[in-house]
Amino acid sequence: MGTTVTSVTVLPGQRVITGKTRAVSVSAKDHDGNTVIVSTAALNLAVVDNPTNLSVDSSGNMKGLVAGDATITSTVDGITSSAQSVKIMPPGFLFQTATDYTTTGPDVFAAVDVDGDGNLDIVFAGGVLFGNGDGTFGASANFSIAAGGVGQGIAVDVFGHGRKDLVFCNTNGNRVAVIENLGSRNFADAVYYPVGTKPYSVTAGDFNGDGAMDLATANDGSNDITILKNNGDGTFTTTATFGSGSFPAYIYATDVDGDTKTDLIASNYLNNVVVFKGNGSGSFSLIGNYTAKNESGAFAYGDLDNDGKPDIAIANTFDNSISVYLHQTGGTFTGQTVYSGNVYPAYPTAADMDGDGNQDIVTADNGVSYFSIYPGNGKGALAPPLSFTSTGTNVRTAVVGDFNKDGMPDVAIGNESSGTITVFLNAK
Repeated sequence: MGTTVTSVTVLPGQRVITGKTRAVSVSAKDHDGNTVIVSTAALNLAVVDNPTNLSVDSSGNMKGLVAGDATITSTVDGITSSAQSVKIMPPGFLFQTATDYTTTGPDVFAAVDVDGDGNLDIVFAGGVLFGNGDGTFGASANFSIAAGGVGQGIAVDVFGHGRKDLVFCNTNGNRVAVIENLGSRNFADAVYYPVGTKPYSVTAGDFNGDGAMDLATANDGSNDITILKNNGDGTFTTTATFGSGSFPAYIYATDVDGDTKTDLIASNYLNNVVVFKGNGSGSFSLIGNYTAKNESGAFAYGDLDNDGKPDIAIANTFDNSISVYLHQTGGTFTGQTVYSGNVYPAYPTAADMDGDGNQDIVTADNGVSYFSIYPGNGKGALAPPLSFTSTGTNVRTAVVGDFNKDGMPDVAIGNESSGTITVFLNAK
């Protein structure tokens, strides 16, 4: 007997974009009912109700697409599969109707699975909005953080228990707040650790190779970086403080030079980006200092030129522009290339928003009611931004994540004046 084809799946999800190639896979069973692999070269794809010249090559790439709804069948060994519905999308960026959620602190900082249910949650200033996995959000947890203001926050396992704990900058209190995740959406009271003056940003990494996540803060008021060593039990000891530049605004821990040791990248509000090489034992040395625009802020770290090495895209909030630094070798970067943008760009994220295989840049636009997407061309350059209106007012922050598990990144916006988080589901 021949091979019986049971389904045709178009990746990602059930969306294909006009003018782009997309891999296809076929699930099939032999006469014994066992799942078998079907060569893409044997596929014969036909579009039933959408006029197009759809074809598939030997690598499994679909070509010749026309926007619209289609039904695809596949014939293998003379046996035709059941019809599979596919939506063929036009090029560009599309979002569904936005949904607002009221919170106690609308600045959004991370899209991560905090409660371990497999769904992305949104970490906001002083709390977590829990995702249902279908693009909607329900319950939230709110934390009592002492007076001093809640700065940027992250979700990271600092206690080594397999759950995402929360760390927030207590900016005017000159310290960080560490909140243990107890499981089942329960959290311990915040424990505070002093750092430099006015910490604006915090990041985490294993700086000394002991397997525990350490912390580093960018301290705007004291022009320095504080290193907090994890003692192995979720408590911290300050082990180093070193200068960063004038008014450090954002910091990120990653292996920049590929030596498996965690390095640090920091942006300084007054015109530079610095790279510190980690030696694997908890200390750092300056290996790069790159000119930036005045009043540069947070940055994204993603592969904008498809060379396998992440690049830097920094939001120049009061210059209304984005500066891109392409990653070279040995942890070095090119000088900045500046792209004009919309007003007051902030909190950029690198993500492939339209499914074309190239990283784009998403920014919140401070003080207005929209966010922006700067399309990437896959060669390190950005196109002029496209704007998407928020239903809230005074956009401040933005995060990106696949909130409905359809394989495409969605966007969550923090609206300061309206006290809401607006979620935009990707319609691609």
